[in-house]
Amino acid sequence: MPDLTVNETGQVYVEVHVSADGTVIEARVVNNSKYPTTITNSRIQAECVAKAKTAIYKKGKEELRIIVFK
Repeated sequence: MPDLTVNETGQVYVEVHVSADGTVIEARVVNNSKYPTTITNSRIQAECVAKAKTAIYKKGKEELRIIVFK
């Protein structure tokens, strides 16, 4: 039986494009020098993207947001 426990620590940066009405257009993991995603586990990254997509965003101008999960 494989060990399903994830022992990885760090952060996942998620880039979220939010429309003017507050809905998510797109969300994806970013990993660059400015926003270094250090958790490589794909399941954790997918969970972070899912949380970013289902979050409630304020109405306003269409914009890009970076959310960090630790």
